[in-house]
Amino acid sequence: MKYWENLIEDIEEIASEVEWNVKGILLDNDELIEMPSMSTVVTALIECFAIAKYTPYFDSKKINYTFGGERSYPDIVLEGKGIENDVIALDIKTCRMKSKKKISGFTLGSYGEYFRNPAVKKRGCLRPYGEFRKHIVVGFIYKWDKEASTPDKVEILERIVAEKWQLSSRKTGTGTTTAIGSITELSRILNRDGEFSSEEEFEKYWRKYEKKKKS
Repeated sequence: MKYWENLIEDIEEIASEVEWNVKGILLDNDELIEMPSMSTVVTALIECFAIAKYTPYFDSKKINYTFGGERSYPDIVLEGKGIENDVIALDIKTCRMKSKKKISGFTLGSYGEYFRNPAVKKRGCLRPYGEFRKHIVVGFIYKWDKEASTPDKVEILERIVAEKWQLSSRKTGTGTTTAIGSITELSRILNRDGEFSSEEEFEKYWRKYEKKKKS
């Protein structure tokens, strides 16, 4: 994978260019209204801003890309001559700062059927999970001020590019879904210091993980 280090460096550099520059929602009568105070809206917009930065780069490097749907893994599939015909999963993630040292945490995809059966095409994944050579997370950590006006509502404080296993914890991202959760200490996130020493250990753990039943 001669391309790998350069690819990661380029993805990091592009991530550093993604900023919150939203002024509001412009209606067709030229009225500017406030953005809804919803984290899902923030996530969707930051993802759009990032994609707009990345696609020209992929085109220039002869990297083909396919977008996933709202409930499909990953957000973008990369393949083609520019990456030696490998197939790479790229997921764009966001989370909020909770304190100076803690974040709300990223969700890192499902540990469900497509993850547990990597040789088979399963619902929720654009192709068999085992076909991906690497799994990249581009994470944006932002400060959220619910009461502020739209331009000041969000500030992107940190950006991280890492392999998925490097950010993983041993806990789920939510209590009701099969989402893998990230570590939540900011310093560990920035150092890619997750709870696994290798991708193999990460996959073995999560493929055996049993979802807790409600009592």
